[in-house]
Amino acid sequence: MQILAWIIRSTFLDPRIARMAALDQNGNGAAIGAIVLTALPGVLLGWLGYGGFGFGIVRALITTVVMSVVSLGIMIGLLSALSQNLLGVKLTAGQLLRALAYAQGANMLSFIPGIGRVISLWSIISGVAAVREISGAETQKVAIFMIVGAVAGVIVSLVLAPMFFAFF
Repeated sequence: MQILAWIIRSTFLDPRIARMAALDQNGNGAAIGAIVLTALPGVLLGWLGYGGFGFGIVRALITTVVMSVVSLGIMIGLLSALSQNLLGVKLTAGQLLRALAYAQGANMLSFIPGIGRVISLWSIISGVAAVREISGAETQKVAIFMIVGAVAGVIVSLVLAPMFFAFF
């Protein structure tokens, strides 16, 4: 229940959550659980909207969730490597993972027809707020930092998606 509470509080821009999560060196498992929890409703309900629930849908669901976690991990590793140059402070991959994981709560509503994708854009704002809180950098620097991460995440997803779907 703490994971869900932290997701809700971080989504509503509570800066204490990013700070507490970044400092919790044993919190990587909970952070990955938060990422799966925030991605699962949109992915599951999106796939269910396409038809019957069979083995092909289950396989596609698992592949999509795994691909999301892997591409996010690669993006966070890249951001960690660039944090000193772009933000002026070195952030570890674990700190970024834990802070950003809880800021993705708006993605849970991405399945709502028509407005779900617009609502999920709030994750960008809550992600910027989380990184700003743990880095102490200016909002503009953090926004550029996050744009670099988003572009890297899209590129990684475009490269990995065919491989993951072929493998599974």
